[in-house]
Amino acid sequence: MEDLSLVFEKLCEQRSVKPSKQITSMLRGRSSMRLVELDLSSVYLAKNAFEPLADLVAFCNNLRTLNLAYSGMENDSMNALVPTLTEHPSLTSLNASHSELSFPSAKALLQMVKDNPNYVELCLDATDVSAAYVERINMQLELNRRHEVPQKHLEFDTGGQDG
Repeated sequence: MEDLSLVFEKLCEQRSVKPSKQITSMLRGRSSMRLVELDLSSVYLAKNAFEPLADLVAFCNNLRTLNLAYSGMENDSMNALVPTLTEHPSLTSLNASHSELSFPSAKALLQMVKDNPNYVELCLDATDVSAAYVERINMQLELNRRHEVPQKHLEFDTGGQDG
């Protein structure tokens, strides 16, 4: 059983990022095989912390819930996470509420929930994501819950507008 705090520190070192003491403390003594929920709500993450966080999430194959509410996440931070979140084999729930997310993240998150039908929950409360995009994401999440394939009508062409 490898201690996740040591894994996280090593991932941070590989990316030349100072590990968050708060995250390291939360992970101490925990194993990737047993970690099903990672609650980083209200843990402020510097912009450069999201890449090692993505690496950590990828390492935790049994993770089902990731809570990043109030973490200081912005569009660039979400861009660092989305590829890992899209490919993750077990994540079903993401809370990105109370973040500085807007159209670029909304577009990426809609594609994520289409590409990975395991997602059944995605919270974007108190973000700058438009109501129209939240609705489309929620429609896809409902299809995912029903195990249906993505629907073309959920494509959203804003014609350069923020929906």
